[in-house]
Amino acid sequence: MADATVTTLDSILKEYYTDQRVRDTMYKDRPFLALVAKANKWPGRNLPVPIRYGHPQGRSATFATAQTNATSALVEQFLMTNVADYSVATFDSASIDATSSGDGSFIDVFKLQVDGAGQQLARDLALQVYRARTGLRGVVATSGITTVDLTLANINDATNFEINQEVVGAATEGSGAIRAGNATITAINTDTGVLTTDSNWTTQITSLADADSIFVQGDRTTASQTLKLAGLEGWIPATASATAFYGVDRTLHTRLGGVRRTGTSLTLKEALVTGQADAAVVGGSPTHCFLHPKQFRELIKSEMTNRTYSMEDVSVGKLGFRALVLEGATGPIRVMADMNCPSTVAWLLQMDTWKLVTHGSAPHIADEDGLRILRQATSDGYEVRWRYRGNLCCDFPGGNVRISLNNAT
Repeated sequence: MADATVTTLDSILKEYYTDQRVRDTMYKDRPFLALVAKANKWPGRNLPVPIRYGHPQGRSATFATAQTNATSALVEQFLMTNVADYSVATFDSASIDATSSGDGSFIDVFKLQVDGAGQQLARDLALQVYRARTGLRGVVATSGITTVDLTLANINDATNFEINQEVVGAATEGSGAIRAGNATITAINTDTGVLTTDSNWTTQITSLADADSIFVQGDRTTASQTLKLAGLEGWIPATASATAFYGVDRTLHTRLGGVRRTGTSLTLKEALVTGQADAAVVGGSPTHCFLHPKQFRELIKSEMTNRTYSMEDVSVGKLGFRALVLEGATGPIRVMADMNCPSTVAWLLQMDTWKLVTHGSAPHIADEDGLRILRQATSDGYEVRWRYRGNLCCDFPGGNVRISLNNAT
């Protein structure tokens, strides 16, 4: 005689579910993007950002000399243009029916697809406000390509990518053509900095090589290396250049191009306090610092040994963040961890000099025709389009400091 078992009774057993919903494990905290001032109206084509960087120089203890040497005040204007970025969600009618109630699914398709597409665009914006206009997301390591695996030169850059992203490569970040072809990311290891694709990287992207720059497809094209928003790295690059930036030669004065400090031979606290003093020399007064979480970890560890550090709540709207407070030359520095910040740079910012200016909120669903959900023309499905147009503007770069750091591991 055979006993009834779970195996023999499998056809009549139900699947039991608790009231648990789908846990969202995507990146959410975006301190700099949350705290930067925003203006959601940008009529017209361009946005002038004027700046005075020098007074008239007709001054002398001798009147005749003062009169002879009189000059005009020095003024410049960053003539900002707006850039666009998009995120599209698609889904079919069957998925709507199947997920329309909690009885049939853990989460409905609108939240899964539409909200997810919006969050993906917001994440890209949070990354981009730290970076240059090229759209760079990572660099291939030396001996970094082994068939389906690609190791990034900075393993912390692995968080800049997502599974199913299509990526392209180029020999250099900001010049020259992109290489032919594109690859689909199928797996990511943030511990080792490895991106995996479904076939050989060099087969999918022709001649991809060590030290190549990697971009999300469409962010960098052959015709243009400036499709993306001008983030902090665009405003204050590692090296000052006379190449015009929105019409301005920033080598004329540090007030136009920002302050740079090498912090690799200093403790992190020393670098931040020194950087604030450097900005004060130019007339700036940085108030906030943004660091990669691993750099913030090291700062906290060093401060814990002193037993005198203090924390402060920093909030904007319904969002709140914790900041470590350091005393500096021109006032307290509120230091916050932001995973979107590159791990080799600390950004010491005078927040009242920055503004994210956009057409409408960033991001928003495109619905000027009154239709938030579009019916697909050739299939039984729907499409929702997220986008933003705008740019990050600064009316006093000299009040801000780029501090280069040893990479955090």
